[in-house]
Amino acid sequence: AGDTGTGGLFLEGNSEVRIRKQGTSEIMLQCVADGAVNLYHNNVKKFETKSDGVDITGELQADSLDIDGNADISGTLEVFGQTEIETSHTDAYTPTAFNDKSQLILKSPNADTNYSSIRFTNSAGNYEMFIGAVQVGANVADIVFQGFNRGAAAYKEYLRINDDGNATFAGNVYVGTATTN
Repeated sequence: AGDTGTGGLFLEGNSEVRIRKQGTSEIMLQCVADGAVNLYHNNVKKFETKSDGVDITGELQADSLDIDGNADISGTLEVFGQTEIETSHTDAYTPTAFNDKSQLILKSPNADTNYSSIRFTNSAGNYEMFIGAVQVGANVADIVFQGFNRGAAAYKEYLRINDDGNATFAGNVYVGTATTN
């Protein structure tokens, strides 16, 4: 039977209210007094309200996502299409600008990890290039450019720039038409 009145429909319960599939024990919605509201798909909880937000089990699909505050993503973040990272500062570059207003920060998962890197590849994985920061001492790191050397079938460091600005190349350096070893 349906509600045919002109007023609202109220469901009340002291400890919880459940909506189940007719003739089964399959839960579709569960509302716990002074607690969570749970949504189920095929009797599997997919959405739960919590005192500090919500918990979603499975994939969240959205046409748009706007996060006001910090985001903590554990796992792999895949971004398709053009990606923009925007900041609000408009001041000119200075030698300390990166220290004060970095737009993208890559952090190692713990203090014992001595490198952070960006990997460049395609979906087939038939090439790989990396740019990374490698800690070489207390508060000292080098910038390293590395790739997969197909001839040697191994990863190879192509360029290292140390914290003093000195660069070490693994191969030839071409300047104009001249070659320097």
